[in-house]
This record gives sequence, C-alpha cells and structure tokens, in this order.
Amino acid sequence: MKSNAFSLENRIGEPVKFGDRQMIPISQVLRIQPPMLNLGLVWNRPASIVVRQADGSEQVLPVIDVTRRYQWSIFAAGIVFSAFFWAVGRFVKIIKEKIA
Repeated sequence: MKSNAFSLENRIGEPVKFGDRQMIPISQVLRIQPPMLNLGLVWNRPASIVVRQADGSEQVLPVIDVTRRYQWSIFAAGIVFSAFFWAVGRFVKIIKEKIA
C-alpha cells in the first residue's frame, strides 16, 4: 500500500444560495501524515469562492487570507529581531573581551 506523507488538495463546500446567486466555497487542504506513525497534521485554508449567476455565468473570486499574512509577518519579525539581538550580544561580548 502506497502512502504519501504530504498531500495538497482542493475541497468544494456546500453551495449557498444568496438571492439569485449561488456561492460555492473552495478550500485548500494540506495533509501531513508520516508513514508508520499514527499522527498527522491537517491544515485547511480558504482558497476561493465560485459565484454562479442566474444566467449560468460563473466568476471565481480569490479569498485573501489576511490572518495568514499577519502570522507570517510576525514569524519573520521574530526571526529578524532574534538575529539582531544575537548579533548585538555577540558584539557586546567581543567589545568586553577587548576592553578587559
């Protein structure tokens, strides 16, 4: 039996009627499940919404996940500040050694 540790797929949600329009949410699912282990991670995120008009035309609207952008920004800021304070600490240590 072949098992992939990573899988990425799009899932289509239940259609919602809004006036003369029908809206269908689409989410992206990332599944990480290492083989031979009874554990895993499933991450869902909104991807887009398909809007069907009464005349049959469709429009795909992407969903901009602002929360995810903020999370990545905070993560990146943490790495930058950690590197900065590590470098300042090393600089102070070197200066103290030269003075002593």
